[in-house]
Amino acid sequence: MAMDDRTDEEKDENSSRYIYKSRYGPVYSYISSHEYIQDFHNDYPKMPIDKKIYKTLIENDFSDRLATHFSNLLIRDPLVIFDEKLNLQEKDVSHFENFNSTNWNSLRFKPPRDQDNDTCFKVEIRPCELQLTPFENSAIMTFCLILSKLILKKDVNFIIPITKVDKNFDRAHNANAFENELFYFRVDAFKNYNKESKLYENDYLKHGNPLDENYFDKNLNLENVIEMTLEEIFCGSEKLEYEGLLNVMNDFVNENISDEKLIKIIKLHLNFIKNRVKGKKCFYYI
Repeated sequence: MAMDDRTDEEKDENSSRYIYKSRYGPVYSYISSHEYIQDFHNDYPKMPIDKKIYKTLIENDFSDRLATHFSNLLIRDPLVIFDEKLNLQEKDVSHFENFNSTNWNSLRFKPPRDQDNDTCFKVEIRPCELQLTPFENSAIMTFCLILSKLILKKDVNFIIPITKVDKNFDRAHNANAFENELFYFRVDAFKNYNKESKLYENDYLKHGNPLDENYFDKNLNLENVIEMTLEEIFCGSEKLEYEGLLNVMNDFVNENISDEKLIKIIKLHLNFIKNRVKGKKCFYYI
């Protein structure tokens, strides 16, 4: 709430300028046009957008979801202005970065920057807490890296309604959440694991139009989103016939990495995550 600068009008659910969330919180919507993401997964009411910016983006081949995301970011007032940044050169994107970087969401979609010397779009992963030791921080970074590689290479589906993502965040804040809370997750996440990912096909990374919603049976799709303990999500459940995220990630490491020393380090990191979700006290200082 310390970062919530919404006006009374922007907090009013009946206002046309209603903004559902403050700058600081989980992401508001999916912006990818991958076929696994259907409109019913973006189940928050539409946030206000800058219609002029939206029109410009659509006319320049942005998808509806991505255009909505950016034109929504730009409805907020800037929080910080520097004297030297008042008058910019035409190609200077500092004003955009000012808006994009002052929305502290769980993920941040970052367009290419000149200073990075590449043309890559990036996703910044932001929910993780700072841990007590370098090893523990490294373990979380390894987990995120292996998971992202798995998503890019394998046909996995972690998409759940965005409102349920919020509920997971709310429950995670509670004391002993690993033991007392249930979290929404797709029990069929790895149904097509042995197939190659389609992220690089059909211009998905260029944000082509998504498939029609009729491609999915909505009710069947959502029936596979169930509540599980963290231990079930990460370690699997025979009762639910669900493999477990960490078990799949370990198989992925064995399949794609040949350096035995590197495999040993990665599995040490993943085992730390496993112990954490089971609630074990495990501190590493190496």
